[in-house]
Amino acid sequence: MVRARLFLVPLLLWAVVSPSMAAVRAETDGARIALASQVSPGERLQAGDFSVLLWIHPDVPTSDARGIFEIPGVLSLCTSPTGTVIGSVEVEDDQGQAISLVADSGHPLLGGEWQLLALSFRQSGFVDIFHMDSTGLHGGIATAGELVVPLEQGASGPCLGADSQGRPALIGAYGLLVFRSHSVKAADISNIRSTRRYFAPYDLAGAGSMNGTAGAEWMLNHAATTLPIDVDAGGVTQQRAAVMGEPAGAYNIHVYDKHDQVAEEFERFNLVRQTTDVQGFRYVSTREPPLDGFFLVDPGPFAMVYPSVPGESALAVQLVHGPRRPIRVFISSNSRAVFRDDGSGQSPGNYAHGFLDLKRSEVSGVLFRPVVRGSGGPWFGLDCVDPPRADLTELIDTASGTYASFSRFWSGSARVTSEGPGGGLFLRRWGLYEMRCGPEEGSLVTPDAPLVVEAHIMAFPGASPVQWRPRRGMWQSEVGVDEAPPQQMTLDTTRHVRIFSGDDRVINHTAMVLKGNFDGLIVPGDAMFIAAGPSAGQINIIESVTQGFTQATITFDMPLMRWPEAGVELRFGPWRFETVRYEFPPVPQGDARTWRGLYVQAINEGSGFPLFAYSAYRPDVPGLQIGVAGWGGNGYLRQLLQTEPDALLGWMQQADADLWIQVPAQQNALPENMSDFTEAIRQAAPDCEIIWAAEAAHPSGVQRGWPEYIVDHAAEEGVIGIVALNHPEVGTELEQLADGQRSNLPHISRRGNLKLAELWCELLDEAAVDPCPADFAPDWGQYDFFDVQVYLSTFVTGDPSADLTGDGIIDFFDVQRFLSLFTAGCP
Repeated sequence: MVRARLFLVPLLLWAVVSPSMAAVRAETDGARIALASQVSPGERLQAGDFSVLLWIHPDVPTSDARGIFEIPGVLSLCTSPTGTVIGSVEVEDDQGQAISLVADSGHPLLGGEWQLLALSFRQSGFVDIFHMDSTGLHGGIATAGELVVPLEQGASGPCLGADSQGRPALIGAYGLLVFRSHSVKAADISNIRSTRRYFAPYDLAGAGSMNGTAGAEWMLNHAATTLPIDVDAGGVTQQRAAVMGEPAGAYNIHVYDKHDQVAEEFERFNLVRQTTDVQGFRYVSTREPPLDGFFLVDPGPFAMVYPSVPGESALAVQLVHGPRRPIRVFISSNSRAVFRDDGSGQSPGNYAHGFLDLKRSEVSGVLFRPVVRGSGGPWFGLDCVDPPRADLTELIDTASGTYASFSRFWSGSARVTSEGPGGGLFLRRWGLYEMRCGPEEGSLVTPDAPLVVEAHIMAFPGASPVQWRPRRGMWQSEVGVDEAPPQQMTLDTTRHVRIFSGDDRVINHTAMVLKGNFDGLIVPGDAMFIAAGPSAGQINIIESVTQGFTQATITFDMPLMRWPEAGVELRFGPWRFETVRYEFPPVPQGDARTWRGLYVQAINEGSGFPLFAYSAYRPDVPGLQIGVAGWGGNGYLRQLLQTEPDALLGWMQQADADLWIQVPAQQNALPENMSDFTEAIRQAAPDCEIIWAAEAAHPSGVQRGWPEYIVDHAAEEGVIGIVALNHPEVGTELEQLADGQRSNLPHISRRGNLKLAELWCELLDEAAVDPCPADFAPDWGQYDFFDVQVYLSTFVTGDPSADLTGDGIIDFFDVQRFLSLFTAGCP
């Protein structure tokens, strides 16, 4: 016999504060997410007591039968024909008789607010349904009066929305759903909802029956990443990406299962599983209306927000409020600075593109875009989803490839196992490469404006000449047309050629002895390039040359990757970075060839040359030119140690940065390496203004020591320090996963980088002080008549930078403020 009763517990209303999570929203009656049968709690349904907890946000109050969640033939959460919440479990008694235990809360779901539902099963023969909203806790109970066991799952897997009984989907947002290995009570539901934490059904412990993560067996709607791990979902990378605002699809449904065989607990948050039917659902965020206002931000593991370290930086202020001049901004870290595709196909998923999205209308170009072979993913302007034209090229950012030693000269590699931090390609003799920059809607990079395109290469002993030509096309890989006649530059710097003989020998990985006298032929700072033989393609910089009576001992700054053999050709001479540069005029009106770039080729004699990166920017307007630097999976210590010493300063000088945002790069490094890297920047670019910006927490482990180092040492280093760790606008790592801010565990999605850029700018607005706020014209850092002239021009044209009072209105008071600042002088 089945008996049922109802109960009601009052609830106090809560204040509204910042939310932080994501969900899926059913938009049609037929909306459903049906998982494959193996993607289920499975035998755990028969193992003992259990419960299913779900956050739900209906669009309107329920008044008819609607499907919410079911495991067909086993359990169901739905509404009755009158709209009340019901929960049922199909069980078998000790006589083998099938019984349907149905508990009715007697209360409909409210519209327009977050509510908590729970279906609780006890093997002693009880099923409880709990429903807690702003009016209180409602519930019902059904009992068989004897021990029972749930029926085994059939051929169908778990399903959200429209169910197998013909009930249409509840229209609204479905939040975190957790299957727990114990039953729950009314007090547990009150405790969970009182936290107003999205993940409380997963990790609440120490109150009532809740035992934290130990009891959380299976979950849905816990993550929305753009580069998840494919267990059995299928599809291609972009189909597996879960993007806020876009439809849920057959291949991007994230399922957490405690028993999935992965290395780490957090990896279980990033798994996508097989589905049988997905339609009518869309990924939505609880940070955004109409779902915002309920969930509290988790205080995180350290429960503190770090203070900012203020400092003077005119360019940091202009980054926030708008540039008055061309500003070259570089952002460095590890892979999070140089990542090339967040999985969505819409963004590389690196820090720079957070600013490129946020400041789009002020962006005038990009710097140091690493060259790629094949489809190299999206990028502002220099987009390579459509592969650039290339032939006879080899990767340099490898562990042991022919030209791997060239990766010790540059930055920007996303490959953890690369020999050095530099990305790029080596163009063998007659090898070619062409990358173009296309227009970017809403930015300053437009076809009707001039555009400078640069290719960053290197001269060394044995290099081929480079022939280059500016070209335009309708897209990246189209053959296109020449903009100007081809030009040529000599890159071979050979001073001396030596055939390694039997009289020569290698002492160790950093030293060799050559027979003979080499005074004036081989000097410290030269490059030695192995031009032929089994070890060909290797380059090393000479640290010292000690000339003896009959032989010379040569030492190298970095180890030889392969020892030269007898008979190989060694070339010695200076090396240097070179930039191939062309300034395109505006594209003629009506001409569809709006993609402008450089075709480069290694010609004639020689071994070829490395091509590291491209830059493309407007030279004629105030704007942000944003570049990247870093090395995937490697912190600042290895970036410093694995770069040829002069090359580190060399590429930084090539960057010619005005403003550098240095983000922690923690792998195999210490927080004090932040200062070491800052010192290198200052040696290369003494006038560069520097910001230390700590990122948010994430599962791969940005440790507490890094933001603490920033707070403790930024002032003495003369830099601005800002910290996003634990800040409520980005939340904890769990909240970032749920809110679509992560592409995978260690990397950030386009959405996450945008939110991070927003937060950093908010913190900079408070921390950065412009020492010369009336400085509107070159020479920068001093006031003169031209500052007055330029300011009045911006005032007349209504440029936002003329708003010096910060009230959003350009009027006489702004002029008054300018004159006051100008009179006060520039320190």
